[in-house]
Amino acid sequence: MNEAKRSESDLTELLTRPDEIAKLIFEPMFESWMDEKDKKEFMKLTMEACDLTPQILADQLVAHKEKTGLSIGRQLEICRAQLAC
Repeated sequence: MNEAKRSESDLTELLTRPDEIAKLIFEPMFESWMDEKDKKEFMKLTMEACDLTPQILADQLVAHKEKTGLSIGRQLEICRAQLAC
C-alpha cells in the first residue's frame, strides 16, 4: 500500500513492526521475479552492508520526525523515491 494512502497513526503503529517498515522502504528495489525469500535475503544483505537493522531504521524514522517534524509517511516517500533512482 502507498504510504500516502496510510494515515500517520497507521504508519506510527507500523514502527512497532520494524520488518514491515524495512519492507516498505525496500519495496521499490524488489524485482518481479523475487519471491518472499529473495526479498528477505535482499533486505538482510543490504542492511548488513549498511550496518542497519529494521529496528534501527524504525528508530531513525522516529528520531528524524522528532527533530524535523517531517511525518513518517513523508520520510518513507522520500526514502523510496531516492532508492528507486
